[in-house]
Amino acid sequence: MTADPSTASDERPAPDRVRETLGMDASAPIDPERALELLAGTLRALIGIDQVTTGAWGQMSPASEDRGGSRLAALARAVLERGSAEDRAALERELESARLLAVCLLAATPRAGQVAWRHVARLAPERIEGVAKAEKRWNESLEFACWRKYKELAGELDAAGFEDEVMSAIGAYVQTLMDRRRERTSEPGASA
Repeated sequence: MTADPSTASDERPAPDRVRETLGMDASAPIDPERALELLAGTLRALIGIDQVTTGAWGQMSPASEDRGGSRLAALARAVLERGSAEDRAALERELESARLLAVCLLAATPRAGQVAWRHVARLAPERIEGVAKAEKRWNESLEFACWRKYKELAGELDAAGFEDEVMSAIGAYVQTLMDRRRERTSEPGASA
């Protein structure tokens, strides 16, 4: 296997990479049984997180080609069973894709607040009062006209529609972030 300069550190023995990742002393012993227990727990957590993020992404953007179902378990199994360079490369790509999706989903959560604020702004007292003044009937008080307008606008709120709007806003932003990442990594000289 030819060493890629961007992954040259991957050629070092696994215990050295583990020690470096965890900030351990270079001579610190690593107990194989505890290492396998740690691996099992980490894989279980990582696969679970990937299943949740992949499922959420599937609901937000069912037409997206960026991520299908979670493949981490199958790819990790292939690496453990065969250990080929192709299997390791596929697992690394899947891990990076899972990481990118999780990061993008987290980065997009403020979009929910923006959607909520748009809906709340429709019910702002100043806005309702302005509209109510314009629509006020000759025989009703401004307070009554405001209350009537508030009930009308509040009655238009739809929980399912609101949720769809939030999911769509988050999904669109996640897709934008993922597309930007793809553009950066596909430029000549860029590393994936």
